[in-house]
Amino acid sequence: MRVIIHMIITANGMITGKDGATSFISKKASAEFLRMMGEVRANLVGSGTYKETLVHGSFPYPGLNVVMTRKKVKSRWKNVIFTDKGPREALYIFKKHGINTVMVGGGKINSAFMKENLVDELYLSIEPAVLTEGIKLFDGADFKAKLRLLGVRRLSNGVVQLHYKVVKQNRSKA
Repeated sequence: MRVIIHMIITANGMITGKDGATSFISKKASAEFLRMMGEVRANLVGSGTYKETLVHGSFPYPGLNVVMTRKKVKSRWKNVIFTDKGPREALYIFKKHGINTVMVGGGKINSAFMKENLVDELYLSIEPAVLTEGIKLFDGADFKAKLRLLGVRRLSNGVVQLHYKVVKQNRSKA
């Protein structure tokens, strides 16, 4: 299965500001993000990202959505599944639906999937802004990863998108 992290970040790696603020995100970066979501049509987020996107009216995304949460939640949408399973088990939900490519997103989710060596690619749209409070691109897990740059695109004046391949490594547990 191909797992992609596609995030819009500040120059110092924040995905939201204080209280989930995303006012730093440009229309062009947002449009590119939504274009890719519509193309992939399989999205996995954590409960924090779910709550934020629900407030902004952008949830559910096109296609199958899986929300990782510790709470029992009954879905009110046909294309949304809530699970308390870990990253590997959550990906199995997509596999059962015949889906081979998934976008994952959220600070803790990004970290959990990177820590388990499940991410294949990263798309990072970097906005010309710096925030000192909020949620980091990778939040809550300790891991190391090597990346290989596949491409750089200029999305607009001041916004660039970096595309990386995650170099798979044997991560033995000592």
